[in-house]
Amino acid sequence: MDHPWLVLGDFNVIRRDSERVGGNPRPLISMLEFNNYIDHCGLLETSSSGQNMSWCNGHRRVSRSWAKLDRVLMNNVFASLFPSVHFNYLSHKSSDHCPMDVASGLLKFSIRLKRTKLAVRAWNKNVFGRVDVNIRALEERLDFLENQLQSGFSEELEDDFVATKTEIEIWEKMEASRQRRTKGLLVRGALTPR
Repeated sequence: MDHPWLVLGDFNVIRRDSERVGGNPRPLISMLEFNNYIDHCGLLETSSSGQNMSWCNGHRRVSRSWAKLDRVLMNNVFASLFPSVHFNYLSHKSSDHCPMDVASGLLKFSIRLKRTKLAVRAWNKNVFGRVDVNIRALEERLDFLENQLQSGFSEELEDDFVATKTEIEIWEKMEASRQRRTKGLLVRGALTPR
């Protein structure tokens, strides 16, 4: 749990009976199990604004009920990196659940992610050039050489064909490796507090 965690969504259970209005009482065992799950995972509830309940059964009059089924939970690492994170229940129109807007601290995260992406893209272009263009050009050359070999065998063409094929494999491996490293850098770089 040394990485930041944000867990959000419809948990389909409430934490306490005060998180419902109307309807039948919820089973106490479900609430106890859910609270134990949250405690066991070391998660904290994020603050919220807007409506208190996130779900409505859609019934009319006295049979209508509401409950707080959707929530945002985080671990201590996430809370220390993004202390101002909170969420807001928005008005629901077509669903029986309210959409959630997780804001504030995540805006900084998004900005860092975009900056890192731009920096990595510029670095890639400066260091490797346009890898996709290079690979495409080599693939076109490979097709040409293959057509030439099909017309008539030549040891020189065969050597060129094998060398081109090997060069494509090298470029593809370098690109795959770069993408894995970039993905790791994006996550680590964007989550590092500034």
